[in-house]
Amino acid sequence: MINVLGSSHISLFSGVNSFPSDNGDGRNVKDTLKDFRTWYTGAHLSYNLCNKEHPARKTFDACIDKLDRNTPVLLMMGEIDCRNHLVKQKNLKSVSSFDVVFECVEKCMEVVKDIKDEFSDLVVWGPHPILWEDSFNGVKESTLCCGSYEEICLIEYLFNSYFSLLCDKEGIKFATLYYLMMETFMNLEKKNYMIDQFHLSQEMLPYALDELKACGVKI
Repeated sequence: MINVLGSSHISLFSGVNSFPSDNGDGRNVKDTLKDFRTWYTGAHLSYNLCNKEHPARKTFDACIDKLDRNTPVLLMMGEIDCRNHLVKQKNLKSVSSFDVVFECVEKCMEVVKDIKDEFSDLVVWGPHPILWEDSFNGVKESTLCCGSYEEICLIEYLFNSYFSLLCDKEGIKFATLYYLMMETFMNLEKKNYMIDQFHLSQEMLPYALDELKACGVKI
């Protein structure tokens, strides 16, 4: 059993093409997979989890407190940050994509370090790419995303690259579908790989399992 914590993107490990739903305790009641239990910590920025007084961190901690310490934990981080927040911050601060991404990842790493010694195994899961530019139709510069397709793809790349590096230094597993999807799926039609503009469908679950096995996760 692997406990998966994060935003609505935890649906990838739920077994159903549906957004998570809980009864107020974080546990996704829609789970169908025997090897995964998903926990919805809210539609929050991973950046905010480093602030222990932030509501998002309190929800996160409440879920963490319910977990068996002998069970592996997978943290899904950065999806909303990369798609919505970081380009906005880059423009507001007049700094580079590198600057805003590195600051965000380092804040996320603080959260990982806070809990890494509590569990038998810990995995960080990085954001996947927005595969098709027309996924922006109707949502560009909205509350769902901010920035051009190219800007967001670059930020996702930097986020995964730097987070992977920091995790490696700390002996923490890191996995992402970003590289596989950019190399393999960019020229394919959407078909069933997405359930909306941004969330992966169960068609991508086998690839996600392969990524976890490749980084040493036992499933």
